[in-house]
Amino acid sequence: MRYSPIAAGLLTLASHRELLAQAEPCACGYSINTTIHPHFEVFTDYFETDFFHVDIFSKDRRNVLQWNREDYNTSAQKSRRAYGTTKQQKNARLNVDPFDEDGELMHAGGPGMQLIVRHELQDNRVPTAEIAHSNKDVLYGSFRAAIKFSGTNGTCGAFFWYRNDTQEIDIEFLSKRPDTMNFVVHSPDSDLPSRSIKGSGDGGVLQRSHSSTIWQSIQQYPEGFHEYRFDWMPDRVEFFVDGYPAWATTDNIPNSPGHLALSHWSNGNPGWSGGPPMEDAVMTVGYVKAYFNTTASHNKPMAKCGDFHAEAVCNVPHQVTRPEPNVSTHFFSVSHDEIKYDDGSDAKSGHSSASSFGMSGLVWTFLGAVCSAVYCLA
Repeated sequence: MRYSPIAAGLLTLASHRELLAQAEPCACGYSINTTIHPHFEVFTDYFETDFFHVDIFSKDRRNVLQWNREDYNTSAQKSRRAYGTTKQQKNARLNVDPFDEDGELMHAGGPGMQLIVRHELQDNRVPTAEIAHSNKDVLYGSFRAAIKFSGTNGTCGAFFWYRNDTQEIDIEFLSKRPDTMNFVVHSPDSDLPSRSIKGSGDGGVLQRSHSSTIWQSIQQYPEGFHEYRFDWMPDRVEFFVDGYPAWATTDNIPNSPGHLALSHWSNGNPGWSGGPPMEDAVMTVGYVKAYFNTTASHNKPMAKCGDFHAEAVCNVPHQVTRPEPNVSTHFFSVSHDEIKYDDGSDAKSGHSSASSFGMSGLVWTFLGAVCSAVYCLA
């Protein structure tokens, strides 16, 4: 049976398009830019924890269990400060529902994961809080957290990726300096005693030559929740606040796997954290979203991806408004069947070649039918 090369080509295209229409959403990963962007990156793994809306039976409850509440002590001698710290599990408290059955407030603050720094010392240590994700094999990615930092003077709140003291990426807020945010990428010299970002150097301010760091001025204390984000690629790290670029660097870029963590602490260092606070201080985490590679997946396609095509890559949206408990924010883990943004657009709409089945699907179906007729009559 004979058929023309044109008909054969159209048949191939129609069949290919049909396969793409049936492809599993996000089968080829998650991008932080469109597929035609010069800094296009695709990540194969993700986790999302919605601390805002967790209940004991929800899927997000299982995601919460992936976070470890840290429990260990650091002496004043080791920190070279007046006080040590004691990270305690009870100071990382998931405030699922702040009201009882009668509508009475049970816990201070709104819903979320509360990281508390206590004002009363224990054995000359400040009681603090830290949570760390159980995945220790995070290598490059885009990481976002909705955080309401404490306004109580004398603490340091941080959202960071960590491998060791020489490979670390930080977003830090000192409550004694409510007009600044600190963005840091550590260097191989960061763990030297006189150069530590944790405040053991002169005045606690790390010199730029030792690590990449910048103080970003803000007009006032960042009341309420904001999304703090850093994108870590092999050649650069970029920082964002509520989706807007804050700072970027190409120096001292980490190249080994580590894990995500959030902490809220104080050790009385006048050059850094200040404190201890005069009253209990609370930092609240609303969600954490991570889209990343691992040592196993870096530069390798996902198993379910097959031949890479842009239609099977989901574009991670920019959160450009302040996240709030009662305002919907996008989570891929909620549904891969109908992924819609707040503006009604599709999760794949950021790609140059992306489209929903809709009209284009009908066109390709029609072309397929025409090709089939040509093939049969040839």
